[in-house]
Amino acid sequence: MKKIVAAIGLIIILVGAGVGFMRYQDQQSYQHEIKIAERAVKGQKWKTAQKAYEAAQGKKQTPTTYTALRQLAHIIPAQDDYNHEDWDGAVSQFKLALAIDDGLPLIQKAVKPVLTAAKEKQTAAREASKEAAQAAKASSIARDESRRAKSRASEESSRRAAEKEKKEKEQGEKEHQSDTSPSDKATEKKDAQQEQED
Repeated sequence: MKKIVAAIGLIIILVGAGVGFMRYQDQQSYQHEIKIAERAVKGQKWKTAQKAYEAAQGKKQTPTTYTALRQLAHIIPAQDDYNHEDWDGAVSQFKLALAIDDGLPLIQKAVKPVLTAAKEKQTAAREASKEAAQAAKASSIARDESRRAKSRASEESSRRAAEKEKKEKEQGEKEHQSDTSPSDKATEKKDAQQEQED
């Protein structure tokens, strides 16, 4: 009976030692993955950080891994937007990452300079867009003014041509009248008198 109790005791000790060792291994692995994740966050290597936090959470779920993964779910698309020069999307997503309750200070600190850069680029892009719109408007106004000026010049040219033609016609008529001889004029007068008598 003593041997059976001793054997059971030994089994319990071995199982306890095995469980303890596994927990120790998981804790060591968790700590290792957390260190990898923290280094990645400092270097703004968000996807590497996400993988490391996921690996750490696989060993042990903690508020740290849960919060980090929630923040990274916004940071990674924000970085993609930033890389594609979608400043509005980047600013919006980075802000969401910072707004998560009890955000990790390390992640908050790493995100703030990127958010600041995205805001600066967003402002510059908006200013450039305004300037481009104003330039386009000015160009449109200039084109309209040019069209109106051409139209006025065309009208003025037509008016001058009409006046010139009228003057030439009048001049021609005067010259025609001066070319008529006195005898022709007398004949015309006589014909006119005869028409009246008739």
